[in-house]
Amino acid sequence: MLNRTRVSTAISFAALMVGCGTTTTSSPAASGAAPTATATASPLATHAQATSGSLPSGTPYVHQPVSEYASGASATSNYGAAHGSSWNATAATGPPDVPTCSDDGNAWASLANTTTETLTVKFTKALTPTAVHITQSLNPGFIKTVTVAGGGHTATIYTGTNLAKQAECPVDLDIAVHTVTFPIDEVAITVAQGDNSGWAEIDAVGLSGT
Repeated sequence: MLNRTRVSTAISFAALMVGCGTTTTSSPAASGAAPTATATASPLATHAQATSGSLPSGTPYVHQPVSEYASGASATSNYGAAHGSSWNATAATGPPDVPTCSDDGNAWASLANTTTETLTVKFTKALTPTAVHITQSLNPGFIKTVTVAGGGHTATIYTGTNLAKQAECPVDLDIAVHTVTFPIDEVAITVAQGDNSGWAEIDAVGLSGT
């Protein structure tokens, strides 16, 4: 994986709930002020401290190798409308390929930068998850929920609070999954950008499991 800061969180429960032409698309940042990371405390690191202690064992998160990266993707909106184009949901498939914190067409961006949107990725092989890895390559810190699905079952494995732009970028949000016992082949990531001054872009989604 490219050189990235890693933020980890451990989830102690999972509440059951509920891709080829190429077009040229101008940068989302060209529509407004170029977004930059700000020197604020990482809200995701705060979440990690709050949740890891609630694990029965008290065991901190231990990084797990990625078993596979997403092979397909769709989203509620895309800055790049054409399948396979820059900033389309399909840009979030495969391993990370945005080396720096930047507005890069190799990552997914929603059509607008003040909306709540969901990126849904698919995996070729269904695995019983042990971790989900989300690479945020611009304006990280706005992931509201992460839900996994497979075989007609769904579970929410992450809920973010006090969403705000974090300083570390690019950054991997690693979510340890402890209680999902069914194989999954889908991960849905909801991003609540609110009044964010730029797009919250996602470069890749990886799955660890058996």
